[in-house]
Amino acid sequence: MNKKFELLAPVGNKESFYTAINSGADAVYLGIGELNARGNIENFTIETIKEIIDYAHVFDVKVYITLNILFKDEEFENVKAVVKKLLNYGTDAFIVQDIGLYKFLSHHFPNAELHASTQMGIANLEGAKFLEKLGYKRVVLARETPLKEIENISKNTKIEIEYCIHGALCVSFSGNCYISSLLSGCSGNRGKCKQYCRLPYQLSYLQNGSFRRTEGYLLSTRDFCMAENLKRLAECGVVSFKVEGRAKRPAYIAQTINSYRKILDNNFNHTPEQVQNLKKVYNRGSFINGYFDNQSIIYTKAQNHIGVEIGRVLNVKTGKRFNEITIHSTHQLCKGDVIKFFDKEEEKSIITIYDYKTLGENKYVITSTSIVPVNAKVNLIVDKKLENEALSIKRNIPIDCYFEARIGKSAKLKIKCGDITVENISENVLEKAKTSPLTVEAAITQLSKTGEKFMLNHCECDIENVFITKAQLNLLRRETIEKLEQALIKNYNKKNSIEIKADYEAKPIALGSSELKHKLMYVFDNTEKLEKSYNTKDKFIFKPDIYQVETISKLCENRENIYLYLPVIATDADIIYIKYLLSLCPTLGIVANNYYALELLPPNKIIIGENLNVFNSYAVKFYSELGYNDIILNIECENADKIENCGINLYQITEFYPEYMTFKHCPIKEHIGGNCSNCQFEKVKDINYKLNKYNFVLKRRKLSTCQFVLKAKERKLVLSKGLSQVIEVK
Repeated sequence: MNKKFELLAPVGNKESFYTAINSGADAVYLGIGELNARGNIENFTIETIKEIIDYAHVFDVKVYITLNILFKDEEFENVKAVVKKLLNYGTDAFIVQDIGLYKFLSHHFPNAELHASTQMGIANLEGAKFLEKLGYKRVVLARETPLKEIENISKNTKIEIEYCIHGALCVSFSGNCYISSLLSGCSGNRGKCKQYCRLPYQLSYLQNGSFRRTEGYLLSTRDFCMAENLKRLAECGVVSFKVEGRAKRPAYIAQTINSYRKILDNNFNHTPEQVQNLKKVYNRGSFINGYFDNQSIIYTKAQNHIGVEIGRVLNVKTGKRFNEITIHSTHQLCKGDVIKFFDKEEEKSIITIYDYKTLGENKYVITSTSIVPVNAKVNLIVDKKLENEALSIKRNIPIDCYFEARIGKSAKLKIKCGDITVENISENVLEKAKTSPLTVEAAITQLSKTGEKFMLNHCECDIENVFITKAQLNLLRRETIEKLEQALIKNYNKKNSIEIKADYEAKPIALGSSELKHKLMYVFDNTEKLEKSYNTKDKFIFKPDIYQVETISKLCENRENIYLYLPVIATDADIIYIKYLLSLCPTLGIVANNYYALELLPPNKIIIGENLNVFNSYAVKFYSELGYNDIILNIECENADKIENCGINLYQITEFYPEYMTFKHCPIKEHIGGNCSNCQFEKVKDINYKLNKYNFVLKRRKLSTCQFVLKAKERKLVLSKGLSQVIEVK
């Protein structure tokens, strides 16, 4: 397999950026200020980003800017100014979630390369086709996307496929987690996720007439590591392998990128030691292969880094101020290591190793204020030696030099780097040396000081009996290196056509509102309730738990204004099933909650659902130009009354039972038991989650496959701001 694959590194600050470059990244992704989904980390500023982009391009490394949040109307002009600067600085692409931002950027900067963020939730061919028609160059697939769907997208589109291969796994489907927003006002879709999924929950249910309860970190996912699946992903069409972790330490960046660099360069072959080293730097609950192999994705015992097991506690001797903990360990401890103690999988203590003694082979005495149980498990969560080795790796570009120093002429330095050659001459004419003539050895010594970016591979010197100071020679070298850097950047920009991207700027997008008759939409999950309330003047949304052909066909008989609520996740088999349903019910419309649904019917038979996250006037404008008539705004909209309707009916959900999360995994199998061939869902009742004072109910939504929804037990009422309303009937 000779194809070039991209290794894409996460970057949260300057230190992580340089680490990613040194470790072998082909591309990096990073954010500017709070204009991205990691608004709670350091990120970069528009004032400092140019030097970062230039540095990356010297190494032929691409820079992708994350604009992967939902934007308010009043934020677009600032985004426009930022994007214009970023394009002029040479940004390679922008990662976008908001369809309104897509509309805005493609209008003002049509040459800008756009990548569809994983927050857009693309997990099937229909969704990828829709984005391809819009002009997206690349799609970052949802982590829930099966291999079969990846291959299907690759074979039937020309859009590039990026897939996350390592790091944290969100328990909720990409872009459709609203728990942080609805509980605290801090939206994950605005870069402010509070990570409620990492907190301990209680799960209660009735089984065989008995009340049962379990507790733990019931929504906290294990980390995933796709080292053994890289070849499968490549064969299915993935071209960019993304590592998650912009909030992680530089040591994490160094270890993960260096490890995957070696695996990719070794024709996808990996070693157990490489995976073990990846576990040492960070892992929650031991690694899984994402959703590929039907593994348990939840780790209930801990929600943070557990490292790798290295031994057991043999003895604990308590003292007045300090205690002595004797451990047996297969790992050779060193100062700076950090270990974590577990008793029956429950975390007991963390110790950074500063003071320890060796007692023969594999025995250590550690001095600490902590007290831990005898026989407690010892896990290594920071391997200081390993991390130092990973951080010490430097990436240099080899160069060849030709240096000429002749009497009566300026010194000349020519540097060749690949296909690029630059040369420079000294300001002063060289004189014959009276004493201390320049030697070849001395010249090479000074010319070898090429800085962090370059490494002198070969140097040829033609030197007469001349005198030149070290300062003059160093100045000549520095100036020539600077010319080389600029030449490499210019060549990179020319090769990637970057210099033309910011040349065009269109007139502002015309928005505007028109007077529309306010209407009501009613949401039902029960056909009997819908039939009793049927009124052809209003629109009715059927939101079933099970998508049964007989029920839906009967519901549509001699009725109009019935819309089937489609789920946010759909496999190819689900879409085939939906298309079959729609063929039986020609009067039936749909509520689209993911982009795949926009490919199923004409726009006049589709309601844009709340899960498509329409958040601003530019998103409304986008759908209005495609011929859609009705939009249910994102439930997080604080400024719904300020959004221009652009001739479309805008709806606000005012009475509803919020759906906080959508799960692709099966919580029943995880926490209660059974499997798909022995489904336990129908055998249990009243499945409830509890987080402190908050109570939730688990609902299943079933097509040909299942997905689950964490839903509020109590109705939420929102004050209408003058828009048409959506009311969920209970």
